[in-house]
Amino acid sequence: MWAASTRDVSAETPRRSRTAIRSRPTGCSVTHGSAGRSSPSKRVLAVPADHCHREDIARVLAIVGFFVLMLAPSTAASRVTSERASSGLVRATVSYVLLRKSNVWDVRLAVARSGVQVYDQRVRSLRRPGAWNEPIGVFRKTGSPNARTITLRDLDGDGEPEILLDFWFGGAHCCYWTRIYRWDPGSRTYANTAHFWGNVGYRPEDLSRAGRLELVTADNRFAYAFTSFAGSGFPVQIWDYRSSRLVNTTRSYPAAIARDAARQRKWYAQARRKSWEVRGLLAAWAADEALLGNGRTALGWLRQHSAVLSSRYDKLQSGPARSYLKHLRLFLLRTSYLS
Repeated sequence: MWAASTRDVSAETPRRSRTAIRSRPTGCSVTHGSAGRSSPSKRVLAVPADHCHREDIARVLAIVGFFVLMLAPSTAASRVTSERASSGLVRATVSYVLLRKSNVWDVRLAVARSGVQVYDQRVRSLRRPGAWNEPIGVFRKTGSPNARTITLRDLDGDGEPEILLDFWFGGAHCCYWTRIYRWDPGSRTYANTAHFWGNVGYRPEDLSRAGRLELVTADNRFAYAFTSFAGSGFPVQIWDYRSSRLVNTTRSYPAAIARDAARQRKWYAQARRKSWEVRGLLAAWAADEALLGNGRTALGWLRQHSAVLSSRYDKLQSGPARSYLKHLRLFLLRTSYLS
């Protein structure tokens, strides 16, 4: 970027004036050779004051310019990144670029059907305060080589693939959101809807074995509800894509709920052995049991075994066990786990 001038001024000066230069009382020193040790080739030259000032000014400006470039936000245009996915006769491309001096991404989706482009529009961000729209594909630059922004999957089993675009909301561990596009043969274009997942992502899975995919995730409302985020448990949540929107159909999959309840109890046992927080995990277990119709039984078990709720960390997070149990019951009623 820059370099201090160390040219040998004496080599450019006529022989008769070299002595005068060395004898001048004003000026600046320029050292040639190895610094900090004696060397036959090391020469200290006193440069004329006016020349010194020009050199100093040049150096200062160069240094200031260097740090301005390092510390100021980049004003150079970012490179556009594109990801492609296809299914049958549908080929979709999502392109994105980070806008200057911001955390906002300009994202566009283009779709071709049978080789003819039918859609090319900007992807709207999520309408939430402070929401980022960072494409998940950006994670490939930070250690996640398989991260993808775009996926084509037939969610509703009608033979027509939906287009899923996944984004990062921004934050330490939160949040994820997705925009889903569906082909509308009547209007000959794509309609879309957005869904906010929160702290947990999702995975497509054919739980119904009916040729359609469910989106399996967990209930983000349990984050921090009873303890720290690290100690929080998240009961399973399952969504079906129907009529261009996602519908919560978790209760329709009791086998998946039972598996999750068993996982929550296993994690609770592990946490208890290590004297970690358990209230968040037991809250998720009770929610699973409530979906299976065993909510009152689960709350009764917690009341009978309230001693397990009294670890030092749990008390610091949510107070006495009685307060926790009351809060849990009201929370499960408010979130429709209990009725």
